[in-house]
Amino acid sequence: MTSAKQWELCDGCALGKQTRVSYMKSSPNRAKQVLEVIHSDVCGPMQTSTFSGKRYFVTFTDDKSHFCVVYLLRNKSEVADKFAEFVAMAETQTGKRVKTLRSDNGGEYTSGAMAKFCKDRGIEQKFTPPYTPQLNGVAERMNRTLR
Repeated sequence: MTSAKQWELCDGCALGKQTRVSYMKSSPNRAKQVLEVIHSDVCGPMQTSTFSGKRYFVTFTDDKSHFCVVYLLRNKSEVADKFAEFVAMAETQTGKRVKTLRSDNGGEYTSGAMAKFCKDRGIEQKFTPPYTPQLNGVAERMNRTLR
C-alpha cells in the first residue's frame, strides 16, 4: 500500500479543486464624507426595452451615504454624459466635490470622453481588475437589487 504523500494530483484534479481567493467582507477604506467615492456600474442589455427604447441602466452610488441615482440608457456610450449630469446635481445639492469614481474597466468608463471629464474635474478614476466584480461590490449589489 502506498502512502498519501506519494500520490500526485493530475492536472484535471488540480484544476477541479481550485477555489477563488476570498475577499474581505467589508472594506477598511470606507469614505469619510459624502462624494468622496462614487461607485458605478452599467447593467444590460435587458430583454425588454422601455417605450423609448432604453435597454441599459447605469448607477452612481455614494460610498458614505449609499445615496444612489439611476439613469436609463439606449447605449453604453451615454455613460460619460450621465456621469457629468450626476456630478453637477450631486455637487450642487451637497456643496461638496466628487473625488473618486470606482468602476470596472468597461469601455464606457475608459473612453476618451469619460477620461477627459474626470481629468478636467480632478476626479480620480479607480478601476477594478478584470473579472473581479467583488471589488466593486457596492455597485454590483445595487444592480442586483434593481434587476
